[in-house]
Amino acid sequence: MSSAEQEQIVRVALLPDANIAIDATLAHLHPLADEDGFTCIAYLTEIDDEMQKATVRKVLAAGSAIGVVRPDDQANQAYQVHSDFYRLLARLRLGSTD
Repeated sequence: MSSAEQEQIVRVALLPDANIAIDATLAHLHPLADEDGFTCIAYLTEIDDEMQKATVRKVLAAGSAIGVVRPDDQANQAYQVHSDFYRLLARLRLGSTD
């Protein structure tokens, strides 16, 4: 899968409001000791608002589809995030016109 195809998958997951989806996702990432490039972790159990949780889950699922998000073996509803995915989200956020 090309990087353009990967980005397209992520962009679809960010709809209908990419900025809100990116901000919500990035806000719930915590630093993680680097393990094979996975440098952040998201705990869905920390998100009280169900709409925001659904948004973050959708973004993480897109990351999983392209191989840059994986479940954490140690915690329930926790997902490790690769630094490439963090950089992609940051780049998309910076590229916005908001």
